[in-house]
Amino acid sequence: MREVIEEVSGIHGGHFELEAANIRLEADPVGLRRIVENLATNAIKYGASGEPARIFLLANEDQFELHVENRGSVISEEEQHNIFAPFHRSTSAIQGTQKGWGIGLSLVRGIAQAHGGDISVYSSPERTCFTVSLPLHQTPRD
Repeated sequence: MREVIEEVSGIHGGHFELEAANIRLEADPVGLRRIVENLATNAIKYGASGEPARIFLLANEDQFELHVENRGSVISEEEQHNIFAPFHRSTSAIQGTQKGWGIGLSLVRGIAQAHGGDISVYSSPERTCFTVSLPLHQTPRD
């Protein structure tokens, strides 16, 4: 995780606050890299300029959670229901200067679901947070 965050920060600029304990997770490392790259990149691209993105990892006996949060434009409740659909971009993303195809979050959801997990989003004026939940002990499906 630290390696991916350093790479994203070097490529896209921005500052990340990472809070992570050592967690052992049985998962596809390439898939996990894609999840972290996409969410971290989006946090910088769509977050408030000059504000750090916060990334933290949590785990209990059975589940791992990756949280990526930032300050920036609120994702409306209506758009939160559609944001993981292929080729969907939020209104603020379309109106902004950032380019995109609208496939990143769909890909993240697919990878999470292939691992027996999922992704969710919470957005308010204070923060937007994407949470990926994965079981700690499951072999990823093809």
